[in-house]
Amino acid sequence: MKVYQNSFASATSVATEPHISKVRVFAPNNNNTQKMNANNCSCPNVLVADDDSFQHMYYKIFFERTLNFDGLSINKETFKLHLSFSGEEMLAKLAQIKACGCKSLKLVISDYFMGNNNLNGVATCLKVRENGYTGPVLLRTSETQEHLNTQHENFSELLEEEVINQVLSKTEVNHGKEVIRNILMA
Repeated sequence: MKVYQNSFASATSVATEPHISKVRVFAPNNNNTQKMNANNCSCPNVLVADDDSFQHMYYKIFFERTLNFDGLSINKETFKLHLSFSGEEMLAKLAQIKACGCKSLKLVISDYFMGNNNLNGVATCLKVRENGYTGPVLLRTSETQEHLNTQHENFSELLEEEVINQVLSKTEVNHGKEVIRNILMA
């Protein structure tokens, strides 16, 4: 499994515990041309936007150690995860994936609040759809749906029209894990 994480560190290869595969951490705008699989494509299967480093660790551990890949449409050895700190970073990666044309992307997950100077999760999800991604899009938040409805007058419509397929509560971790696994089974 490969994890691509935007950070302000230089590109490094980090060895994790012996039973875990190497994790590659790439800086943004890195012109790394190394191809990661037999299809000469390094595009991720899952894109995540969250400004919280702790949440990045959560996703990394979930996909590396917790998720059971048995029966999924992707396998653990070739699975790739890309973690972004903002919706803008995620959208830049999405543009690269679209340019590749590989169809490797299976899921997009966005946090709702990613700082005052960044797109919020609803705006990020809308832009993901505007950029042509038709697969599952999850919004993960600690806010209630009632709060989201008051902040975004058309929020219920976005759910009905499946611009956002589902809202996951950060407090209901097991439910979120089940939803992600079910999406990746397709």
